[in-house]
Amino acid sequence: MKKLITNIIIVTLFMLFPVSVFASGNISVSTSSLSIEVGSSKTFTITAYNAIGDAKISTSNSGIASISSNKWETGIVGENQTVTGNITVTGNSVGTATITLELDGATFDSPPDKISGQRTITVNVVPKQTPAPQPSPPSPQPQPSPQPSTNHSPQPQTPTTPETPKSSNTNISSIKVDDYKLDTTDNVNFTLTVKNSVDNININVKAEDTKSKVEGNGNKTLKIGDNKFEIKITAEDGTSKVYTINIKRKTSNFTIFDIDDALSEKEDVIIKLQDNDKITKEILEKVKSSKKTIRFSKYDSDNKEIYTWTIDGSKLSKIVELDTDITDKIDNKDKFEELSEYRNGIYIKTGQEEYPTSTKLKVNVEKNYKNGDSINIYYYDSKNNKISLLKTEKVKNGSIELDLSKGSNYFLTKATLDKKVVESDFNPYIVSTIVELFAIVGILFYMISKNNKKEKQPEQKSTENVQ
Repeated sequence: MKKLITNIIIVTLFMLFPVSVFASGNISVSTSSLSIEVGSSKTFTITAYNAIGDAKISTSNSGIASISSNKWETGIVGENQTVTGNITVTGNSVGTATITLELDGATFDSPPDKISGQRTITVNVVPKQTPAPQPSPPSPQPQPSPQPSTNHSPQPQTPTTPETPKSSNTNISSIKVDDYKLDTTDNVNFTLTVKNSVDNININVKAEDTKSKVEGNGNKTLKIGDNKFEIKITAEDGTSKVYTINIKRKTSNFTIFDIDDALSEKEDVIIKLQDNDKITKEILEKVKSSKKTIRFSKYDSDNKEIYTWTIDGSKLSKIVELDTDITDKIDNKDKFEELSEYRNGIYIKTGQEEYPTSTKLKVNVEKNYKNGDSINIYYYDSKNNKISLLKTEKVKNGSIELDLSKGSNYFLTKATLDKKVVESDFNPYIVSTIVELFAIVGILFYMISKNNKKEKQPEQKSTENVQ
């Protein structure tokens, strides 16, 4: 009986606490060398087995051999799965170059083993083979002399249509920059000055000839100071002309100490931030009274916007002092990286947990992402080591805007994090474990009861024999 109970308890422990076994993983390339003719291309394959991570790819001489991408990511990989990616190498000139892959990733071991190091591929670019000369066609055979015609009437001639020459027209029919009026002296170079609060414009140039090609139109981001944009018109015959638009964005004359002067302006204004600037309760009360929308912007040494705090005075009800400095050093970064499976992205750390009502933070991300990219915005609760998806936004004018109400740690990424690590009120593992526990207890109780009945039956028979 004791042995039976002991075995049942051991089985129960194995069911409640399963042992996970993970196979180690690796990231490899399909070849160590390539031979390519000038002007031709070949492809090699990167394979990730049971591993997640990325590879930074570079060429020692792009003039000899260039690559189709300088980065490759595995994406989400399941346990014991294989993911592959192709990189194309193009031969540009005769010589030898080395393609290097810098690996950074982890296997599915627990805790994960880091995969690092290099993989190299030697590329030998050779001259393009000249096709063998084709044999010359046979000499034409002499044709018999034409016989004189008995009909002396003239033969009709088929008229030939002269070829229409291609247009060389590179003139423009119109040039428009939003609703602004441009200044010009030669109809080739145009100038415009805008106020400091204008951080982007739309350029639309049309060619006089509909067969001409226009390059350079679209939305443009403006830095403070001089901005130069070129529009290229290419005619049907290949002739081209470049038109220049020089736009000057005025410098902000207001600092956080000039809030009264800034609020007296008729239009919404930008306050230029310095390090360690704080938007005090007193300043916020003034913004609230003005009902204006004020932007507080931080710029780099080239007068390019890094980030901007936007506060709408008409919606301001909660007054909390705002620390305007932000960094990329989030709390418990090591734990977050492990939880997020070491995904690439942008970390944002603000200086507080509470914010004034309707506070927005716009961050310049053009070094990492391009306009139109969909970016997932995650909030990280460092105290409880939990991640929450706030929303998904598209990059616009090189920036992503966050609506802030609480919390100080944020993560921006194109990747979608595994649902298992994103905060949820339902934990299926706990539910299944409880169900299994009740089932095992029921089986255990049934077997003990059955065993007790068997032990009592011989005692009853012996009592009957005595009587």
